[in-house]
Amino acid sequence: MWKTFFNAASNVANQGVSLWKKNQMLDKQLMLQNNYVKNQLNNATSMFNREYYKNYLDTPSAQNMLKRVREQLGEQNRAMRNSAVVTGATPQAMAARQRVDNKALDSAVGTLATADAQNKQHILDNYEKRRNQLNDYLQGGAMNYYKQKMNLESERYAGLSQFIKAFYDFVPNDIREDIPVLEQ
Repeated sequence: MWKTFFNAASNVANQGVSLWKKNQMLDKQLMLQNNYVKNQLNNATSMFNREYYKNYLDTPSAQNMLKRVREQLGEQNRAMRNSAVVTGATPQAMAARQRVDNKALDSAVGTLATADAQNKQHILDNYEKRRNQLNDYLQGGAMNYYKQKMNLESERYAGLSQFIKAFYDFVPNDIREDIPVLEQ
């Protein structure tokens, strides 16, 4: 009888140590996962802020397009002035031509603004997609964490139940009457 009781007590102690180690490991895994998600989210937010809030007109492709439009308009302006000298065009005709050139430049900038809006929407969509992926990863990890925690608690209560049964069997019959029995 003593041997059964001490074996049960020893099993509960060993199981308690094992469960404690598993519990510590689960907590560490959750902490590492949370740190990973936090770092990934910070990286995604940093990249989003850098890309989303930059001035699109400062990008090399936009600068190159504006440079080509200005050069082309400048060449057309020189050709028009040379033609105006030969044909005797009026200053009003020159001003009208300048307005047309300005509209062409405005159109080019408008095209760049449209491309910028599309680019910003693409950046925003990618950012939201990444955030959702990280959120799903975090939720899945949390669900797994709590499921494993519940399993550890079930193991702990099963071990305690065995210990209580062994203790109850160990106690003499005349004292058992005073011990409340747990219904299973």
